[in-house]
Amino acid sequence: MAPMASPSRERKQMKSTLEDLAQHLSKILKDASKIRVRRSTAPDLTPIQCKVEASLETKVILATAPEGIVSALKDVAAAMRKVVRMNRDPSGGPPPLNNPDMWRNLEAVLLEPFEELAGRMRTAGLHVPQVRNFKLARSLYHSASSLLVVLCGELLWTSRDMMVVSATACACAWFSEYLKLRSEGFRRFMFSLLGAISRDGEQHNVNSATWYMSALMCLSFLFGKLPSGLGALALGVGDPAAALVGSKLGSIKVYGKKTMEGSGAFVLVSFTFSVAYMRGLYQLEWPAVLSLAAVAAVSGSIAELFCPVPTVDDNLFVPLATAAAVSYFLHSFGGAVGCPGGATPYSEVFDWAGVGAQLPWGLGALLYNRLPPPGPGIFKGTWLEFIYPHLPEAPLFA
Repeated sequence: MAPMASPSRERKQMKSTLEDLAQHLSKILKDASKIRVRRSTAPDLTPIQCKVEASLETKVILATAPEGIVSALKDVAAAMRKVVRMNRDPSGGPPPLNNPDMWRNLEAVLLEPFEELAGRMRTAGLHVPQVRNFKLARSLYHSASSLLVVLCGELLWTSRDMMVVSATACACAWFSEYLKLRSEGFRRFMFSLLGAISRDGEQHNVNSATWYMSALMCLSFLFGKLPSGLGALALGVGDPAAALVGSKLGSIKVYGKKTMEGSGAFVLVSFTFSVAYMRGLYQLEWPAVLSLAAVAAVSGSIAELFCPVPTVDDNLFVPLATAAAVSYFLHSFGGAVGCPGGATPYSEVFDWAGVGAQLPWGLGALLYNRLPPPGPGIFKGTWLEFIYPHLPEAPLFA
């Protein structure tokens, strides 16, 4: 009679099989996002499909893997069969679709079941490579929310307002993480609403938006408005640009999975938006604007490049590192570039170099009129007014 395998040995075998399978699935999904691959070759699903089907017939997987992983694996197998049917000519001839269309079908059908499988595996302590395929809706939301926060922080909110708003948003975000952990129904409901802007792993891990809310709260308490604004912009516009260019065109690896093309896009886009932000809202001369924009763009790119994921999320690390670099530059070299003592006087006049002067319906006059600085506080006169005396007058590194 053959000796029975020990539970620890069976678990090691199950772990090795599932992690190898996840490695192959993540590789083919990463290839699906790269333009040069989509144009040059057709997806070959036969080997990986055989691996998935074989794993579902393996006794070790069926006996030792958690039920959620087995269920998610069955969904992956069904998705792969669907992709094969979509890409196959019913007559048995050559595939009727061109290469990009076949890759598009694969990504559209397989990505969601893989993300569910990856989340289940990570919850069970198994390693799964990240698949951060570019999502346009996610990037647009990312950029729009950052721009809105920067504009509200500059034009509508005082420093204390920013502290209250960011702390409240951060508390709500972490409470939703608690509910997601405790309630399967809440988790499914949340990701049915946010599926278009979520990424691989967030169903079972802390959402990137939660880390971003945490970063905004830290920025509001630690740094002045200008460093905070540049930090938020670096993440809001630089990071999506790096993701788009790096995932579609990136070929020269710099560090880990990060590419030179993605890092270059981060610097260029972040620098451009930082210049527009400072020229529009601050009374700074060109040397100061260009210097600060360069510091923000380069430090943000370096932070994004070397962020110790998954130990620290880049949505927390990038804005804080950028703001810290800008604040240090202001206090150390501000006088040399026209910011004596690190001061950054707020401009009460929108100076768009004549661009807005010709706008119709009085918009040009609106842009050129003097705008009052933020009022005494958006919560004055409300039940939240009691918070103000307990908050600092200015951030730690104002």
